[in-house]
Amino acid sequence: MHAIENLFQEFQMFLASGNLRGLIQALQLARFTVACDAPIRFRPEMWVQEGGLSRKRREGDRIIPAPPQ
Repeated sequence: MHAIENLFQEFQMFLASGNLRGLIQALQLARFTVACDAPIRFRPEMWVQEGGLSRKRREGDRIIPAPPQ
């Protein structure tokens, strides 16, 4: 989590000063810690059934709990 916090801090500094070099260096250092080539795990709550098809849930979609079985 430290790498993400550092990236956020560098990004804030970039927005304030326009120092792209500092942001690039922070990205290069964090790349090995943050990088992951594994696929995103499937989570049923990420998807909405529409007819016979599924689509990824959008920000405005509500999560309705499944009825008890």
